[in-house]
Amino acid sequence: EIEYNKVAIGSFGKLKQDILTQFNIEPSVWIFDIDFSRLFKNLPGEKFHYEAINKFPAVFRDAALVAPKGVPVAEIVEIITSVNPEIIRDVNLFDVYEGEQIASEHRSLAFRIAFQAKDKTLTDKYVDKIFDKIINKLSDEKKIELR
Repeated sequence: EIEYNKVAIGSFGKLKQDILTQFNIEPSVWIFDIDFSRLFKNLPGEKFHYEAINKFPAVFRDAALVAPKGVPVAEIVEIITSVNPEIIRDVNLFDVYEGEQIASEHRSLAFRIAFQAKDKTLTDKYVDKIFDKIINKLSDEKKIELR
């Protein structure tokens, strides 16, 4: 048992060999769990915030966009996120291309967008609607098009 100020906050131990054998695991495995809410309640004078791990899966969409070179990537990310900040969890740029296939005053930017709700599993149909709103907003505000 793990204690802090004489309060049980968790436990740890070595997994039994018969459990390891069932999963064809040869080395020893140790596990632990800590009840952070109980730990934080007992830390003197400290304020903490934590969120539980989301139990609903994320849905990902990749978007290759053709954008004017003068539009900063941060601004594009902000526009994407603003469409539905409760659902759009993350936006990551993973590729930039400037070359023959793109007009000289433009560049191709590829983003991976993560969609995830805190209270439900998102359907493809729902995510597709949000994705379409993103593309429309980028087009309307910054003349950014899907490649």
